[in-house]
Amino acid sequence: MITSASSIFVGDVKTPADLMNVTATDVKSIFLEDTKGNIITTATAAAPFSIAQVEGIDVVDGANIARIRRSGLITAAVLKNSEYLAGVTVADTTAPVVEESVEVDFTAITVDPAERYVLRIQFKDLTYYNAGPAYYSHSYEVFGQDVTNAIELADAFRRQIIAQDGSRVNVNALGTAVVTITAKAKDNSNGLWPLNDWAQVTFVASIYKTSLRDSVLYNNYYEAVPGVTITTLTSHDRGKGYWKDVRDLERHSMAARGYTNQTTWFIEKPTLFTEEGATYNVLSIDFERQYKSADNQFTKMEPVTVTIANNSATGTGFAALITNVKTLLGL
Repeated sequence: MITSASSIFVGDVKTPADLMNVTATDVKSIFLEDTKGNIITTATAAAPFSIAQVEGIDVVDGANIARIRRSGLITAAVLKNSEYLAGVTVADTTAPVVEESVEVDFTAITVDPAERYVLRIQFKDLTYYNAGPAYYSHSYEVFGQDVTNAIELADAFRRQIIAQDGSRVNVNALGTAVVTITAKAKDNSNGLWPLNDWAQVTFVASIYKTSLRDSVLYNNYYEAVPGVTITTLTSHDRGKGYWKDVRDLERHSMAARGYTNQTTWFIEKPTLFTEEGATYNVLSIDFERQYKSADNQFTKMEPVTVTIANNSATGTGFAALITNVKTLLGL
């Protein structure tokens, strides 16, 4: 049984002048085709279509013939995400990547020399399992006897975070009672063929205190710290069309095309069309495709997702493609 299939077309949405005589600039072009293989430039009514892309050039009898990859036929009858597609515009398909940040305000605190203060950062993107799932965390402690006011307490926490080897967050400059904590951008997924998929650091911050007045130095009774407020400034946002996201989608979709070797050995790897640093307009179409069961007795439906990732700097036809897709699907 086929559970699902997905593919992505990464490149420039534009119309090649002649598929029987293409040039190097036509490679990566993405366009729409009708059932006869004709390029659709302006759709006027609902009709079956496929997404096509010039993947390379084949020289046949001296002519440069386009080597084309196609998505398979898409019709309104098998569409599954019509509500999303009906509302898609060029403007809402790109967004910047935002790192998570919080603000810890110590302004109203009264520092007690007989207390120990602990700032804890729990990282939601890292978990470990023992008796149950738990978050990986970094904790920083300051003894009240070592500081005299809110600014010194805030600076003490800041210095520890800055000095920590392997810190996963940045902090603002010294000299203020408000500590701004911002997630660092991960740098372990650079290039087109990294070992890791792109991900973001996500976290929550909390602060508590323990009393040093008891006979046990590190009292295990945690208390809230009066006067300290923690405010979320920005929540992490992957954006839409970030090149690393597009790269990972393209790499993973290679398996459906027969490229299953993702090792780091010196092997010939397929060419990726993703460009480092580019910004992409992204459009996804969910539909179903019929196929016959192995015994040829039943007709089944295969869920399919086809994504178009258009380089916003070089693909000039994305707005027209959206209009045509809506028309061809009767939206």
